[in-house]
Amino acid sequence: MSDRADLTVRPIEAGDETEWCRLWTGYLDFYETSVSEEVYQTPLSRLLSSDPQDHQGCPSVCWLTQEFDAGARQLYDRVGTLTPFIGYDRRLS
Repeated sequence: MSDRADLTVRPIEAGDETEWCRLWTGYLDFYETSVSEEVYQTPLSRLLSSDPQDHQGCPSVCWLTQEFDAGARQLYDRVGTLTPFIGYDRRLS
């Protein structure tokens, strides 16, 4: 993770789709994975949602990263609490 003095963090806007796609593709490439186009668009549509229910009554947020992703873990250690959970996937045929 590099330090960037010119970095601005702000809420996502509909006009950010090109940059969102660049970031999301980089994320998927980093983890050497891919997803269908439907799954690819889902996070962006959720982030852009104006449904008030998305902004109320959410007691917590959780996220996953891989053990080797030191940059992400450094950030998450500052804003969250490491849990003892171990993740599993089951592929459906």
